[in-house]
Amino acid sequence: MEEGGFCWTAESFEESAKRAQEIVQRLRRMIDDARESARKLEQRAAIFIRKIQSIRVAEFILSCIPIFDPHALTTRVRNIIGHHACIRVPLFEYGPELSEYRHRIR
Repeated sequence: MEEGGFCWTAESFEESAKRAQEIVQRLRRMIDDARESARKLEQRAAIFIRKIQSIRVAEFILSCIPIFDPHALTTRVRNIIGHHACIRVPLFEYGPELSEYRHRIR
């Protein structure tokens, strides 16, 4: 059986079948990687949207306050940031002075 000068043998058929299987496996890996990337992107987008909503809520609350003390506001913001830093990085749990001291020792 010659087609265009090529004779199909059992070995050549098996070899082309192996190549096709490798291509299918590569495509499956690429699809799995794309699904994983999409899942991670969806998680990051959800976190970003929650942060944006928190910022909008904070802006609304600040706009409702007729008179506020900038020093008190700065202190509150620093406390909130410190609380979030404490949750994410336990190093800051002891306050800014001690955490800076511990950071220098490490």
